[in-house]
Amino acid sequence: MRIIKKFKNGVYNLFFFMDFFLWFVCINKIRKNNSKDNKDYNWATGIYDVYVLRKLIKKNKPEKILELGPGIGVSSEAIIDEMSDECELIMVDHEQKCIQQANERVKNYNKSFNFIHSKVVLSKDKIGLETICFENLGIKNYEKIDMIICDGPAWYIDEKKKLITDIPRGDLFNIFEKLKAGCIVVIDGSAITRKIIFRFCSNSISLLPIYGSWVFSIKKNPQLIDEKLKKLINWNYIKID
Repeated sequence: MRIIKKFKNGVYNLFFFMDFFLWFVCINKIRKNNSKDNKDYNWATGIYDVYVLRKLIKKNKPEKILELGPGIGVSSEAIIDEMSDECELIMVDHEQKCIQQANERVKNYNKSFNFIHSKVVLSKDKIGLETICFENLGIKNYEKIDMIICDGPAWYIDEKKKLITDIPRGDLFNIFEKLKAGCIVVIDGSAITRKIIFRFCSNSISLLPIYGSWVFSIKKNPQLIDEKLKKLINWNYIKID
C-alpha cells in the first residue's frame, strides 16, 4: 500500500509541476520586480512557492481567497495575476509599510482585491493554547472562502516592547469550523503551527501530496478535536466526567 501511495503521489507531483509556461511566468515576474536594494525581499515569497500558489489557483479556480500575511505583496501579485476576473482576494497584514508596498505592486490590476490592516493579538479562545492572531480579518462569510494562504502573523510585540515568537498562528483555528468542504489551505513555514493543526484538525483535513509544500483541503463539517486529549482519555491516563 505504501508503494502504491508513493507512486500515486509521484504521478500527482509530476503533472502538478510540469506546467513549463507557468514556471516561465513565475521566474520572469519575480526577476522583473526583484530589487537587490530592497532588504524587504529577504522575506519575500520565492519562485517555487509562487508557482505552487499559481498552480493551485489555475487548477481549482477559486472565487474567494483570503491571504493572511501578504508581506510586500510578491505572493499577492501572483495570486491576483493568476485569479479570474470573478475572483475576490482579501489580504490581511499588521505592518502598514508592507501593505503600502504590496498595494503599490498590484495597483495596476483591474481585479477585485482589498487590503486590511489589522493589529496582532494573542488568543486562547478556540483551542486553549496561546496563539498569534489578526484582530480583524475583514470578512464575515467564511463559508464562501475557497482558498486560504497563511504566512502570518509570525511574531508579536507585547506592551513592554518584547518580541514573542515560536507561537502557533491561530487565525485558522478561529474560523476552522466555519469553513466549507473543499476549501484549500496553504501554510507557509511555521512548523509549530503545522504541529498544532495536526493535533486539533487532523480528522477534518486531507493533505495534498505537493512536494515541498504544506497544503490541505477541508473535509465536510470540519471540527476542532483535541487528538492528544482523546488519546490520554483512551489510555486511561486522565478521566473527564
